Amino acid sequence: MRLGLLEMRYSKLRYILVTGIMVLIMLLSLILSGLANGLAYDNASSVSDNNVPYYAIAKDAQGKVSRSLFEESKLSKVKEQENVADAAVLGQSMQTLKREKDDKKFSIAFFAIQPGSFLDPKISSGKGLEVSKPDEIVVDTSLKKEGIKLGDVLMDDILNRELTIVGFTENQKI
Repeated sequence: MRLGLLEMRYSKLRYILVTGIMVLIMLLSLILSGLANGLAYDNASSVSDNNVPYYAIAKDAQGKVSRSLFEESKLSKVKEQENVADAAVLGQSMQTLKREKDDKKFSIAFFAIQPGSFLDPKISSGKGLEVSKPDEIVVDTSLKKEGIKLGDVLMDDILNRELTIVGFTENQKI
């Protein structure tokens, strides 16, 4: 112990540099973990912020909501479970839509829900979804920065449908 302390006293600069490097590495890992957590939250906010404690996923979906094909006929069995207060069908798909007036493209995560269910997004401006109007969509407010506004029409080339934006919601990105 005494020899170690003498060595540290003799080579102060070397030990100060080693300690400084260790502190910088700790700060770097702290900053990177905070950045990673923030990006993960931003990517999954629509799933984590909807107050749904559990998702029933098909066995062959490998734990991914987007791969799960859960038949609507099985919904009644889920609702009969003792700890289930309510259940609803959720479909999720990634699409690229383009704005009709200038062909600008947007990557969108679709969440197909039954309007009026507990999965309805909280509307920050505009109006919510209606069963009688399947070609209306609600999008995240982050698209306002891209110039999207209420009433804009986005074209889905795969489904060959025009989708009208009727409302905005906050923190619902995937």
